[in-house]
Amino acid sequence: MARGLSELQKAILRLAYRNRQVRDERSVDLFYPEVLHEHFGWPIARTHSWRPEKGERPCGYDRYFSMREIGEAKYRKTQVSLSRAVSRLERRGLVESGWGFGWTGRGHAILDLTDEGVRVAERLSVNTVDTVTEG
Repeated sequence: MARGLSELQKAILRLAYRNRQVRDERSVDLFYPEVLHEHFGWPIARTHSWRPEKGERPCGYDRYFSMREIGEAKYRKTQVSLSRAVSRLERRGLVESGWGFGWTGRGHAILDLTDEGVRVAERLSVNTVDTVTEG
């Protein structure tokens, strides 16, 4: 099932798996801003208090990045790439994604690993080989 995963898909699975190891039971495995910051290196806008370097996770209720700072074309292209990668992982049965709504009523994209997604992510996290085969 892990054959043919893109680098972005692998990064999503690894990040979600890492978060699953330390998250509390009420949380989700991955918020989209975590991928944008950690995989793509997007800087967090100065107006936000999310501090991943302190082990914090985003609350997911706001935009954490400045389109002006990143550039509109790059911002939109990356958002589309992330959305497509997650959709492909969903079709493979590795993740379930959706929208959560906070007290502000603003939506945020969330992602949880399925049981199969956990198995694949474990192998990706252990192996340094680019392609993980079923075993």
